Amino acid sequence: MNEAGKFIKKFEEELGEITTVVEFISEISEQLKLLSLNASIESARCGESGKGFAVIATEITTLSDVTNDGIKKINNFINNMMANSTNVEKSIKDSIDNF
Repeated sequence: MNEAGKFIKKFEEELGEITTVVEFISEISEQLKLLSLNASIESARCGESGKGFAVIATEITTLSDVTNDGIKKINNFINNMMANSTNVEKSIKDSIDNF
């Protein structure tokens, strides 16, 4: 039972590391939004010849939005896994106490 408890702790630490990576990806997504805004501004300044920038800006915005949706799903999974691991950890502790 103690080994199972150690496994749960390690699992929670690894989930924390995944959260760090997800936050990094989220920051990149926000940078993409800014890049898209800049491309839109440059597109407007260039007039007809800047239409390519407008297409790129739209695609970057779409990529950023899709990335943010994925991040939200990953965060939900991580939160559920953390809650489940906390419940398992409590159950193991209760079993040890009862034993």
